[in-house]
Amino acid sequence: MEKEYVKIVDNMAVIHPLEEPAIPEHASFNSGKLIDANSFQGKPLEFNVLYNDGSFPGHFHDSASIPVLSKQFVSMVEAAGIDNFQLFPALILDKENNKQWDEFYAFNAIGLVDVAHEDSEFDEIMPGSDGMPAFGEYDELIFDANKTQEMGMFREVNSSDLYFHVRLLEVLKKNIPPEKWGIKFTYVESR
Repeated sequence: MEKEYVKIVDNMAVIHPLEEPAIPEHASFNSGKLIDANSFQGKPLEFNVLYNDGSFPGHFHDSASIPVLSKQFVSMVEAAGIDNFQLFPALILDKENNKQWDEFYAFNAIGLVDVAHEDSEFDEIMPGSDGMPAFGEYDELIFDANKTQEMGMFREVNSSDLYFHVRLLEVLKKNIPPEKWGIKFTYVESR
């Protein structure tokens, strides 16, 4: 029983929620597929901070359909040897306090992988069709170590949740910024 992967989520207690921009229908940040580089016409995606007090909005946002990571967080992902992603420039705007942060990226994780071990417990919400997998959530998710093969990062095919190899946590723990990372994580067992 190993714990080689973690699910990282934004810690809503310390970061500020973001309002997402409208994006073209074909540009899915949860599909695990490449997004056409011209999808946003070379313009940064603009995210509005909700309920902000003018302070830094946080390094990691993955609570909605477009993950947004700070340049500093992306450098930690790269330092962990993870490279299966695309970056699109993003702005975080706090209109109420007239502030803007531009060292952010919309983060597209490339790789949608069926890594669930047969002992996982899955609640199907919507059945699969036309080659698409079923969608749902796991009561208990256990990764099959033969399927993960030490991948650095991926989305799980049945939930589209984002998972990182623990080596990213090791890099993050060695490089904590003064304002902290603003994340929570859950280990996932592998067999």
